[in-house]
Amino acid sequence: MIKSAAVRFFNNLSFRKKLLLSYVVVGLVPYFLFSVLLMLKTNQQLTESARYSFASSFDASSGAAAQTIDRVENAMEVLGSDWKIANTLTVYYDSYYDKYVDVTDYFDSFLQAVTLTNPELEQINFYVPNNMADTRLSIKPLAEFQQTETFQAIDGGIGIRWLYKSGYF
Repeated sequence: MIKSAAVRFFNNLSFRKKLLLSYVVVGLVPYFLFSVLLMLKTNQQLTESARYSFASSFDASSGAAAQTIDRVENAMEVLGSDWKIANTLTVYYDSYYDKYVDVTDYFDSFLQAVTLTNPELEQINFYVPNNMADTRLSIKPLAEFQQTETFQAIDGGIGIRWLYKSGYF
């Protein structure tokens, strides 16, 4: 029989070197095995921790976004349900004085209160079909809006449409 090179090498070693080699093997093999298992377990725990951290961050971010959207919706509901604001925007004014009083005494202060309590509202535009258009920067003629692509996209639709800088949904 032909002995392998490793067996011949081991057989040619002195007893002292064989003993030392056995101690090294007995000591290092469990050490390496333990190290590999420890590394795998640590990797698994780090992965689970990262997933939990990402999930927590996502939940917090989505919760903050939902709160912001709720605040904006509530602000728009307050604006839309206020009868005096609706009256101011829909009435055709024969007198400049009456228009001035309604706009300065109520509309401006109400709109300012809504925008100050909701800093995420950069701009609110009201499109009106009457002579209120252009009395303020936020009050614009309806005909101007009817010429836009946004109006064409939402014309006839019912419900809330959110507009953002690069489009709408």
